[in-house]
Amino acid sequence: MAVKDFEEGIRLSPKDGIVYNNLALFRSSCPNDNYRNGKQAVELSSKACKLTHWKSWFCIATLAAAYAETGDFAKAIEYQKMAMEMFGANKQNRDEGYRRLDLYLQGKPYRRDLKSGVGQGR
Repeated sequence: MAVKDFEEGIRLSPKDGIVYNNLALFRSSCPNDNYRNGKQAVELSSKACKLTHWKSWFCIATLAAAYAETGDFAKAIEYQKMAMEMFGANKQNRDEGYRRLDLYLQGKPYRRDLKSGVGQGR
């Protein structure tokens, strides 16, 4: 099961922000309701941001997704915009960032398509 693998990653690398981010992203954006936990996702992604010294746009974007999952779209928008300021010239990241921001502006959470890895709104 994916959750156990993510938790094992945290146990093995407790100072690695990316392993916290991976579980946070799963908990905030999994298409299966049974695996989502917005509160835990906020806690995990907040820790990921701290461990990466707020320099990882990916962790900040996950924090935005986590807040959207809890229904706090104001914070989701705030953190998504912060992440987008870090994208630079990468068009793919920028396009995905705008898709997520548009979801949050509509009051919709972010969901990942686990087969394709592409995000979508629900």
